[in-house]
Amino acid sequence: MHLSGYLTQLAAGQAADPAVLGAFAELVAAVPRDGFETATADRRALVALVEAGRIDEARQLAVAAAAARSSRQFDAAGLRAWAEALVALDESGAGGLDVGALLVDGPLTALANDAALAEVAALETTVTALAATASVTALDGSTVESVILRWMLSAVRSGEAAAVRRVSLVRRAVPLVVDTVDATPSTLALSGPLPWPEGVEGASLALQGETETSLDLVVDGDRWHARISTNDLPAPGRYAVVVRFTAGPSIESQDHAVVTARMPLPPLPADHELQPLSDRARGWVFLVDRRAPALRGLLGRVASRLRR
Repeated sequence: MHLSGYLTQLAAGQAADPAVLGAFAELVAAVPRDGFETATADRRALVALVEAGRIDEARQLAVAAAAARSSRQFDAAGLRAWAEALVALDESGAGGLDVGALLVDGPLTALANDAALAEVAALETTVTALAATASVTALDGSTVESVILRWMLSAVRSGEAAAVRRVSLVRRAVPLVVDTVDATPSTLALSGPLPWPEGVEGASLALQGETETSLDLVVDGDRWHARISTNDLPAPGRYAVVVRFTAGPSIESQDHAVVTARMPLPPLPADHELQPLSDRARGWVFLVDRRAPALRGLLGRVASRLRR
């Protein structure tokens, strides 16, 4: 039987069988320490918890992880079990385990994936406990590759459960996809699907080039809408279109690229000063090319001849 299976059979507060602990100690002694780093985060934590004698915290985490594998999500109780596991390892030592990697792969990832499904009040205990751990304090955020998980680390450090839930909502809302562009010579009307409308509450669009312009992001049911005009982009050039999310007053906002629905956008007529573009090489990110106004009359005809 796997360690996790044995732990889930224990009752709350029940001591582990000494024979089982002895066999476990022999197994751990025979396996190179770095061999455990390839295991899933919950199994790495279980090994460290049992080694430290924190059987009840190990049992709670084993039960939570088993439930999460069945339902494909950690509920509020499961997220609390992760927090209690980190607290226990802080208090008892992790036996050489890379606690920073465990924090990222375990509770931060679980919160990013599943905190959106819980009420803020149900997350308060989890966030408060995690924020107080030495693991959260010591982790160097620059070593965390995922931008969402770095943001989640900031949210946990703030101690604000609402911020933690907001980051998880954003995780479910990105990438923001544009699948419709309606154009006039001086405007672009953008819209796209919203699988998680709550995730974009308070968000805005930003057009980033030599200058930056913010635009309102309007939510209408399960779709979003925004309008760009030539007045928004006075300087010719190419602008990246990003969606800007906020998580709370004490946490920096975060930008994510707007992408097209994996299709190139057809060019608009030459008299359209705003040209929508899709950069396939960068993951179909959405761009806007602001062209200089077309010359008219005699000057336009002269310029046209010079270009021939």
